[in-house]
Amino acid sequence: MKMSLRVDRSEVYRRLELLIATAALGRYPITSAGDKRITSVIVRKPSSGALRTLALTDLLRLQTEAIRTILPRVTEPMLHKQDLDKIDPADLVQLGTAVVGFLVPKADRPDFLPE
Repeated sequence: MKMSLRVDRSEVYRRLELLIATAALGRYPITSAGDKRITSVIVRKPSSGALRTLALTDLLRLQTEAIRTILPRVTEPMLHKQDLDKIDPADLVQLGTAVVGFLVPKADRPDFLPE
C-alpha cells in the first residue's frame, strides 16, 4: 500500500522561521580556518543550554562579550571567537540581533527589531 504525504510548504517555512535566521555578511566576509570564505551565516534559535553562563539582559542589550559567547553555540558554519574578533562591527550587530530576535516574544518583535 502506497501512502501519499502532502506537505504545506508555507507552513514548513513559517515553522522554520521560528527556529533559524539567515544573516548575509556585509562587504567584509570572514575567512575562517582553511581559508574558507563565509558570506552567509545561519543562526539557530538558542536552547536553554546554549544560554548557560549568560545573562539574558546582556544579550538583550547586545553586549559584545555576550554575543561573542553565544554565536559559536548557535551559528552554522560555526563562528569561533577568533572569527568574531575579525568581523565587521555592523555584521556582529546583525548576528546579535538575529539571536535576540528569538528571545523577544513574536508580538513584540516589530517594536524591538529593525525592519
